[in-house]
Amino acid sequence: MTVNHTPTDALIYAAMLVRSRIEWATDTLSDQLDEHTHAAVEYILDALGSLAKDVDDVAASHYRSPRYSDGRPIRSRLEIPDRNSVFEHLWPADPTRATEQHIALSGYGTRHVVHICPPSTLTVETVRTLAIVHEPQGDGCD
Repeated sequence: MTVNHTPTDALIYAAMLVRSRIEWATDTLSDQLDEHTHAAVEYILDALGSLAKDVDDVAASHYRSPRYSDGRPIRSRLEIPDRNSVFEHLWPADPTRATEQHIALSGYGTRHVVHICPPSTLTVETVRTLAIVHEPQGDGCD
């Protein structure tokens, strides 16, 4: 198997993937728990946060820029129009593992499609929906 990235690239990717997944999991759990249950599991959520920080600390001394060794960005961020939100994508360390994706985002009365185009491009498209209005029988003013 041919390796298309450096060990440092792999370490950076692993650290950012761990942080991203832990943040998603802890945020999602926190949003779902009532106050009493959240207090009961807070030490677990804190331990996961500490793990993400520890992995970051190990990787931090091995990179100095927001790019992999081949110049590609490690992650890309894209503001979503009319949503007051940001879409973030973590690019794999191995550029041959990056795949084209199209992700639909709905809500706030709008729909957007984020296009993930390897090796390092994100674009967003606002999708306009049309309503079908049937012609009324007669003059429509009955």
